[in-house]
Amino acid sequence: MQTLAQLLDAGAPDKAAVVVPGGPSLTYRQLRDHVEELASTLSAAGLARGQAASIVLGNDIRFVATFLAVARLGAVAAPLNPNYTEDEYRFYMEDAGASLAILPPEEHPARGAAQELGLLCIEAQDSGDGAVRLTREGTTLEGKGQPEGPTPDDIALFLHTSGTTSRPKGVPLSHANLASSLDNIVGTYGLSEEDRALMIMPLFHVHGLIGVLFSTFASGGTTIIPSRFSASKFWPVALEQAATWYSGVPTMHQILLSRADSDNAPRGTFRFIRSCSAALAPAVLEGMEARCDS
Repeated sequence: MQTLAQLLDAGAPDKAAVVVPGGPSLTYRQLRDHVEELASTLSAAGLARGQAASIVLGNDIRFVATFLAVARLGAVAAPLNPNYTEDEYRFYMEDAGASLAILPPEEHPARGAAQELGLLCIEAQDSGDGAVRLTREGTTLEGKGQPEGPTPDDIALFLHTSGTTSRPKGVPLSHANLASSLDNIVGTYGLSEEDRALMIMPLFHVHGLIGVLFSTFASGGTTIIPSRFSASKFWPVALEQAATWYSGVPTMHQILLSRADSDNAPRGTFRFIRSCSAALAPAVLEGMEARCDS
């Protein structure tokens, strides 16, 4: 894989790519076809190669499909936390040089910021069956032709990090950067098409986006995406969906471990568990290893 435009090629056409517990699922073929359609629609709406699109959506198929569509046409995806304030959106959108914002259809602080900056506002509508419909001011948008794909050197992702000062800094990542990272993650954890990752991290963050979602796609596996992290629903969902691994921050592991006995959590559920973003307490590490090894 050289660019994110080929990310979904690793999955067998009829293999589940994304599963929403209690909701729709999409095979690799369905997701690939949908991404092509959305990329054409965004291109016809005015998003051009090299331009940035701010994506303000939660953990759902809308985020997955629109992000990949932006990357497919060679534009720059700039995902943002859905819980920012309007002032924060204004800063992040302006700093990314966004020309378009992909927003939820309901009223949202990001809309005011985008409008003030003169950005084109596109609403991502959930059809309920896994399909995503793009609208503008109530009108459904349509595509026209297939856009030219990106090159490995094109910027695919624009993120912000606090760095060594309090002012966030923009970090552009190319398709080649991301392809290399995904190869490393897949190889390190031995990910395969048999793996089923349970997503508990937000997709706007590199941990969930690259560390779980895209690395699973790169291996041809399946990603299970609840709408939000729920400690009380985690173990039942993990068992029902036959998840083989998940990745989270230490606080999440600690909460899940503390609830494991009261929630009648199954033992030996996961092939492995990954902890990132901060140091994991030795007691939590030992407890989670015991759960995995039993």
